[in-house]
Amino acid sequence: TKLYMKNIIIIGCGQIGSRHLQGLVGIDFESNIFVIDPNNHSLQLAKKRSKTLNLNENIKSINFSTGLEKINKKIDLAIIATNSNIRFKVINDILNRVDIKYFLLEKIVFQTREEFETIISNFNNLKIKSWVNCPRRVYPLSVLIKNQMSKNSKLFMKFEGSNWNLCSNSIHIIDLFSFLTQKNHFLYNFTKLNRKIYDSKRPGFFELDG
Repeated sequence: TKLYMKNIIIIGCGQIGSRHLQGLVGIDFESNIFVIDPNNHSLQLAKKRSKTLNLNENIKSINFSTGLEKINKKIDLAIIATNSNIRFKVINDILNRVDIKYFLLEKIVFQTREEFETIISNFNNLKIKSWVNCPRRVYPLSVLIKNQMSKNSKLFMKFEGSNWNLCSNSIHIIDLFSFLTQKNHFLYNFTKLNRKIYDSKRPGFFELDG
């Protein structure tokens, strides 16, 4: 059976958003892609990068816009790669404008518990499925390790690094630990964090170290 044309939007086409666009190059079903960013500089950069991509024949169009006005009313997948401080508003704007099936959200998803609870409730009511982009659990090595473990296996996992944005990237390590142990609730110890807040590479955001 021939699949119908898919409509995909990427909102936020900075560094991460551009990578999502690159990742769609090999898509194996017919699709229209809409790339949206209110920052015209980011939009032009994404457009420039798209011209260097070796697009396959399944990608029927790539449309660039600073707003949601020109996108289709029915969207199959929305990839949200904005900063977390505006993501709640962005998602609500999409829900108010289009009929949508799936969301892929960058982390850290939101800034408050209330925003999480509201969006989860909205997604449930609208029967929308969503995923947070934590890909380590689908890496072949991760799957191999999990398949070697039994339910009673004890796991000691250590991760070390430097200048790797502990706040925003440690979620990947926690998610991998959750995948391997099949647990969702943990106790955390923050006593060895440095008592200093660092400026993030994203203006207005902060990081920790330790």
